[in-house]
Order: sequence, then C-alpha cells, then structure tokens
Amino acid sequence: MSAAALAAGMAVLGRALRAHGIGVGLGDEVDAARALWALREPDREDTRRALRIALKLRRGEWGRLDAVLDEAWPAAAPASANPAARAPTASIDGKRPGRAPAEARRSAAPGGAAEAPPAAEPVE
Repeated sequence: MSAAALAAGMAVLGRALRAHGIGVGLGDEVDAARALWALREPDREDTRRALRIALKLRRGEWGRLDAVLDEAWPAAAPASANPAARAPTASIDGKRPGRAPAEARRSAAPGGAAEAPPAAEPVE
C-alpha cells in the first residue's frame, strides 16, 4: 500500500470515528498511519491492536472502533483463499498457516514416530 493510500484511508477512518463519537485528531491519525506502516504482514487483529494503541483509545471505545472497522472492512475471505494456507511450508514453527511443525507431524504418524523416507535406488 502506498503512503498516499494509507493517508487517505486514515482520513476516512478518522472521519468515521468522529462520526461515532470518538475524538481523534490529525496527530492521532498520523500516529495511526505510522503504526500501520510499520506492521510487516498485518492481519485484522494486528491492525485493530495497532489502531487502538496509536489512536490512544480507551477500552470503552474499542467496541466503537471495531464497529467502524467491521463496516469498512467486510468479513475475511475463507481461509482457502489465503495463499499462505495453501503453501506446503508457510512456517517452520507452525505459528502461521501452512504445514504443522515437525514434532506435530511425527506424533500424528501411526505409532507416534515419523515414517521413514523411501530407500534410495542404487545408481548403476
């Protein structure tokens, strides 16, 4: 996302938040844009947390922020539409979608041990 698109989106979000009774100013919008820009591969929850912090929202305002974001940001696409979910090894530690960590694969194998790889064919 470009900086211009992020700035325009924050302006729209700031306007919507003010319409819902949350007093955010231009400085808060700039802080929020910087926080979002710093996120590497944000998901919905990362974005919500960053906005709650950068906009300096009180806990009582979180629900209104969530309502504004839900209006502007429709429900997520099914997990199968996520390319990382289809990747054979999206994460070594299993914390991101993709293949389970090696320990989990070993324990899921019959007998609790990993299956042995097929023997290599001798080269003649």
